[in-house]
Amino acid sequence: MAVGKAAIPQDVGQDKQQPRLDNLIPIAVAIACGCASCVESTIVRASRLGSPRQDLEETLRIVSYMLNLECLARNAGADAAARMQDALNAAAEALGQTAIS
Repeated sequence: MAVGKAAIPQDVGQDKQQPRLDNLIPIAVAIACGCASCVESTIVRASRLGSPRQDLEETLRIVSYMLNLECLARNAGADAAARMQDALNAAAEALGQTAIS
């Protein structure tokens, strides 16, 4: 079921070992706070602690999906949504990806 511009993949975590949430949740929280430097450090930390790149990328895809929900922009406000998008782009840059929208 697609909502917004993207959809959360239905097979997250089903064909592989479960991801280390204690490495991935801080990335999502840092993005939600809109702190680009925190995002970069949480990605470096997660990578250093053994989180596979695939898990880091999937985390960014899920956050991107959430940022594209109309209710988030409406309830959080345009300024907060823009800060979150900037932090998400910083996360993508830290992984060597192009900006995510």
